[in-house]
Amino acid sequence: MRERVVKALPVRSDYLPPFIEQLVLAIGIIVFHWSFTEMAFLYVSEIVVINILFPAIALFVAEPVETLDNDRLHGEPQTLQPFQWFPPIYSRNLRLVGKYSLFAFVFVIFIPLNWVVQTGIHSFLTVSTLGAIGGICVFQLIRAYREFVIDQLYQKRSAAEALRFGVMPLVELVLILLGVIAPVTAILAAGIFAIGIDGINSRAALWAYLLPIGITRVYVRGTDLGEYDAPITLEHSYGWFQERRPGTR
Repeated sequence: MRERVVKALPVRSDYLPPFIEQLVLAIGIIVFHWSFTEMAFLYVSEIVVINILFPAIALFVAEPVETLDNDRLHGEPQTLQPFQWFPPIYSRNLRLVGKYSLFAFVFVIFIPLNWVVQTGIHSFLTVSTLGAIGGICVFQLIRAYREFVIDQLYQKRSAAEALRFGVMPLVELVLILLGVIAPVTAILAAGIFAIGIDGINSRAALWAYLLPIGITRVYVRGTDLGEYDAPITLEHSYGWFQERRPGTR
């Protein structure tokens, strides 16, 4: 009976979290009068939180990445135990996470944080945005617990599966920049000259960005992540995403 109900549902449960996130942004625009820059700040904050949390989790997962390592050929994996109350850290994961962290620091943390500092971080730190950032942290911790901690799932996952959680927001960001921000900005610029829309901080302009961004985020976050176990790079992730678009299976 349960299987029939799940198949009958119009949307998968994976689509629910990003839908809730977009609903929170909509409430922020209506209630707290968030601007476009505050919305961008929250997107950047989420990407930074994800790319700190999940690479840290990738250190502790037990399964090897099949395309990079195989315990049956290399014997027992080397482990470190820095904390007695934590699972061991696998040496092979240190290498993979180290390579990913160099990329993440430049493209995921340094560049976004540099933009925030140049824009003026004090203008973003309001009670509402700090509350939203706190909500992002709580949600991602729950997500990590559900995907890797409950029932000791970290023993059945690979580092690639953990790092993929950091890569997918980047795929999402590229799609948003190319498929939403660029065309919507062009349309709004034409509207400014044609009918006098008051820039990108007007309510109408914010909704023009928020709705298609929400559709993109819901689609990407709801895409099945469970069938791909390869080294994490933007090229691999983009190819994986292309293979799983509707109509390509």
